[in-house]
Amino acid sequence: MNYNKVFLASVIFLLLFPVTYSLAETKFVFEDQMNDGNSLFFLVELEEDDEIEIDLKAQENGYFHLYLFDERPAETHVNMDNTIDSDINKDKVAHDSGSKPDINYTAEDGQIYYLQIILTKGGPDFFRLEANEKLSRYYLPQIPGYQLEILMLSLVLSIGIILYVIKKKKIISFAQ
Repeated sequence: MNYNKVFLASVIFLLLFPVTYSLAETKFVFEDQMNDGNSLFFLVELEEDDEIEIDLKAQENGYFHLYLFDERPAETHVNMDNTIDSDINKDKVAHDSGSKPDINYTAEDGQIYYLQIILTKGGPDFFRLEANEKLSRYYLPQIPGYQLEILMLSLVLSIGIILYVIKKKKIISFAQ
């Protein structure tokens, strides 16, 4: 037996195996725990006619809702009693619910799509989310309890006080 040929074949196999392994299709997987009334958001960029498959599996008895939107959501649509506001149905492009909800959707336009996961009952529960496209975590850009007018007024007053103090110190330093 020619050991040089076996060694060469082994080296070639070891060099090519990691390349083929890294080129294999990988799924996006996210695991977490949620409480009743909580929701999570993800976003994904899809081209026209791209198909996205999303599967969620509850570990115990959680009742989850999956919503897919083609516009950026501005609110969670979850009421204080852990029910879902009916206005959410105006904006969705796909929806499924249960302990193992799934969505299969073909994008009509190339754009960013938003996924919302809501747990309405049976929580707290762990879940596993799988998708054939990479999802990015998304947080609603809002600060509950703060009004923009008050924030802007305090910012302008703070800058004004700082400028006044700096100007006052320059006047005193020139006088000395």
